[in-house]
Amino acid sequence: MKFRNYSFMFVFVTFVAFLFFCSPKNEASQNVQADTNIIENIVVDEGVEKPKIKKEKLAEKIEQDYENLSCYFKESKFMDVANVLGESAIIVSPEGEIIQGKWDIAQFWSDMKNKAEKELKKGEYVELKFKIKRAFITDIEKITVGGQIYDSVAFETFKFHLIRKKEGGKLQNISGSGDRRSRHREDCEWF
Repeated sequence: MKFRNYSFMFVFVTFVAFLFFCSPKNEASQNVQADTNIIENIVVDEGVEKPKIKKEKLAEKIEQDYENLSCYFKESKFMDVANVLGESAIIVSPEGEIIQGKWDIAQFWSDMKNKAEKELKKGEYVELKFKIKRAFITDIEKITVGGQIYDSVAFETFKFHLIRKKEGGKLQNISGSGDRRSRHREDCEWF
C-alpha cells in the first residue's frame, strides 16, 4: 500500500515537471481560440477502468470549467475563479512567479484584472481565456471522502491568456500557465 502511494506521487510530480519544463515560455503571439477538441489532449493511463467514459466526462468538466472561469473573471468573482481551479491548483504568472492556495490565486486574478483595466483606453476591454495543454487520468486506490468513493484522479495543465481587446482586434495577449487536479467519483462525476 505504501508503495502505491509513493508511485502515485512519483507519477504526479513527474507529470507536472514534464509539462512545466517542456512547455513554451512565451506564446503571446499565438492565436488564442476556444479549444474545440479538448478530448484529444487527455491521456488515459493503461488499466484505467471505463477509460472512454472517464475521458469524455473529464472533457465536459474542463470545457464547462473554462467557460465558468472566463465568466467569473469578467464579473470580478475572483474567489469563484479560485474555487473552480481548486485547492491543489498552481498558477505560473507571466513573470514566472508560482501562486498556490485559493486565497493567493483569487488575489492573483484580482491584481491581474486591476492592472489590465488601469491600462485600458476608451473602447477597450479585458477578456480571460483558458486552453488545455494536457490532462492525464490514472486510477488510484479507492478512497472515501465525505461518504463518496473516488477511484481515479486527473492531472491537468493549461494556458491562460489575458487579452486586452478593442472592437475589431486584439491589442495585447499576456499568458501564463497552471495545473490542477480533479478526482473521479465512482458514479462517474469529476470534482
